[in-house]
Amino acid sequence: MNLVTLNHKPQKEDSMTGPATAAQWNKPPIPLTDEKGRKVKFRLRRMSFAREIDNLPTDMLKLHKMITERRLAGNGIIYDTVAVWNKLRRYERYWTSFKFSSEDEYLAYYDLPDGVTLAGWTVMVNFFDKPTFLLLGSEVLSFMMRSVGQYQTNTDERKKDYQEIFDKYCGTREDFDKTDFYKIVRHYVDVKYERPLAQEAGLSHQDWQRQQSVRSNGERKRREVTVVDTKQEFGPKITHDFSWKHEKCTQCMAKLEVFKAYEEYIEKLETALSEKIGRQHLPQRPEMIKNLKI
Repeated sequence: MNLVTLNHKPQKEDSMTGPATAAQWNKPPIPLTDEKGRKVKFRLRRMSFAREIDNLPTDMLKLHKMITERRLAGNGIIYDTVAVWNKLRRYERYWTSFKFSSEDEYLAYYDLPDGVTLAGWTVMVNFFDKPTFLLLGSEVLSFMMRSVGQYQTNTDERKKDYQEIFDKYCGTREDFDKTDFYKIVRHYVDVKYERPLAQEAGLSHQDWQRQQSVRSNGERKRREVTVVDTKQEFGPKITHDFSWKHEKCTQCMAKLEVFKAYEEYIEKLETALSEKIGRQHLPQRPEMIKNLKI
C-alpha cells in the first residue's frame, strides 16, 4: 500500500513506556473479557433476543432518541480511532514494536480500518472541528468535499467553499437534515461552478450536465490523499488534502462497446422489419430502452 504519511513525526521506539515483559509486546492479544472485565465464554444464546430487548424503554420517543444517539457515538468512535492512530504513528515503525512486519498486518490483525480509510478520515478531522465531524459524519463530509473538490483544486478556496456551505445551512436550520444539507451543497456547486462552465461552453445548465454525464461513461473517480504544497492564508493549516483522478474503466468500456453494437443491431433490425411488415406491427420497445442512446 502506497500510503501518504500524515503529520507523522517519528519518535524512537525506546521512548515508549509499557509492559516490561516481552510477551506482552508480542502481538498483544485482545482480552477475552466483556465490558466489565469478566471472562467471556463463546456460546449460543440462553436468553432470546426478543426477551433481552424487553428491558429497553417502551416509549417510542425514548427509543428514537437512543438509536439516533448511537449515530453520534459511532462518529465519535471514528474520531477517537483517528486520534489514537495518529498518536501511535508518532512512533517510528510502531508496528514492529508489537512484532508485526507491516502496518497493514497490524491493522488487519486487530480488525481495524485499513490505512487508506484512516488517512481519509485524518484529512477530514484536520479540516473540520470535532463537533462538526461528529454531527455530519464522514459520509456527508466526503460528499461535500468531493462535490466541491472536483471543480476547485486550491485548498484555501476549498476551505472558503466549505465554510460558505456551512454558513448557508446553519443560517436557516436549527437541526441537521442530510437531504437538505445535500441540496444546499448541490445548489452551491451548481451556482458557483457548473453554471459558469455551462455558459462558457455556450450550453444550458441542463445540456451541460447531460454532456458531462455522457463523457463520464466508462470512467471512475479515484480519491487520493496528496500533500498540500501551496501557501494557505484561510482557516486551518492543512498538510494533506484530497485529489480526484479520472480513470478509464476497461471493463466498463468493453460493456459500453457491447451495448453500442447491440443498439446499432436493434436499429438495423427494426428498420428491415418495418420495411417488410410495417413499423406499426413491430413490438413496442420496453420503457427502459425506449430512448436508448449510448
